[in-house]
Amino acid sequence: MGWDAISSVGKNKAIIAKFKEAEKLTIAMAGCADANLWFGGLDCQECGEMLTIATGESVYVESWSVEKVKQLYKKANWDFQYNKEAAWAYWSARYLLAVCARHELSILFSW
Repeated sequence: MGWDAISSVGKNKAIIAKFKEAEKLTIAMAGCADANLWFGGLDCQECGEMLTIATGESVYVESWSVEKVKQLYKKANWDFQYNKEAAWAYWSARYLLAVCARHELSILFSW
């Protein structure tokens, strides 16, 4: 089992629709997206690395609370260089954090 992140979206169809929209935007920007983005998660460590670079926080913790997600969303700096091949991870991570913050969701991590 590798690194994973999952939001606290549960079965909220309205918010899941926001994640599906985020997946479509990511595919438009990068050609593909993390396989779990559409339901509020991330499956690839590359996405975790993007979250760490943007927020300065480790993704090797149990979770980010709703308050922490909102705080990190506000302070995140997405203005950094990344390989063109990693654009899918950048946009997947960025949109996951944005949707979680806007809809007051926590993020759980496992590895």
